[in-house]
Amino acid sequence: MELFSIIGIGLIAAVVCLLLRKTNPEIAMLLSLAAGILLLIPAFSQIQEIFAAFQSISSRYSALQPYLTTLLKAAGICLLTQFAGDTCRDAGESSLANRIEFAGRISILGMAVPLMLEVLQMILGFMEG
Repeated sequence: MELFSIIGIGLIAAVVCLLLRKTNPEIAMLLSLAAGILLLIPAFSQIQEIFAAFQSISSRYSALQPYLTTLLKAAGICLLTQFAGDTCRDAGESSLANRIEFAGRISILGMAVPLMLEVLQMILGFMEG
């Protein structure tokens, strides 16, 4: 049921922003940003559940901890850059949004390279052994 409330609030905020954008674009932008932050609040309880699940898996299988940590960091970067990019697009700055998202992709790629090298070394180890 929580999802329907989030969708309803989002749609109402979108309509109000659309109406305000014609007369007061600054207020529409602030309303859009505030609504976006408000809509993220219910997600924090789910984020805590996800962290708990990852922590449980990590404690059981300590060898997976670096991979799970990297996965969580990458997911966080994706979510934050998407939110920032969408906010920039709402403000009419699509070029800036694209740069933010590009920086996020590069950051994730930088985190993934050591893991890819480790996987390749494991594969080569299996082929030699």
